[in-house]
Amino acid sequence: MIAWKKIGMKNALGMGLLVFAAAQLGGCKIKKHLDLADANEADATFVLQYEHGFEHYVVQWDKAEEDALKRCAQWGYSAVEFSDYGTVECIEEHQRKVTGARPPSTSKEPGMGTEAAERERMRRSLGTVGKSITRAPPAGAEYGCIRWRVTYVGHCFD
Repeated sequence: MIAWKKIGMKNALGMGLLVFAAAQLGGCKIKKHLDLADANEADATFVLQYEHGFEHYVVQWDKAEEDALKRCAQWGYSAVEFSDYGTVECIEEHQRKVTGARPPSTSKEPGMGTEAAERERMRRSLGTVGKSITRAPPAGAEYGCIRWRVTYVGHCFD
């Protein structure tokens, strides 16, 4: 209690928020390593890839270049080069459950046996009429892709 009186409640709250914000911004990125997906010694080419979703991440390019240089050295080459752009493919989509209207008089809800009542139930349901989602998608998914694979091609040379 004495510490609160010395620095003041307002200053302590401000300092606490500052420490919290710094912790959130400083340590929230996930390190992504490029994995060797394919290698062809005859062509001196290799394929590297990583997967990501909506998490904050940073690609470990230095580690990827180091690993690729080791592979190229095994094949007798001294340098490595990556493609400028990677190809991106969706590997997981948000699953939706599409439902339609129940036939009249088949609802198990009390008072929901008439067509008018069934229309009212659909109007109040989650999603648009005829399309209800089973769970909320992650922010930004927009009912589409939620996980991607990024692929880069590299080659060895002298």
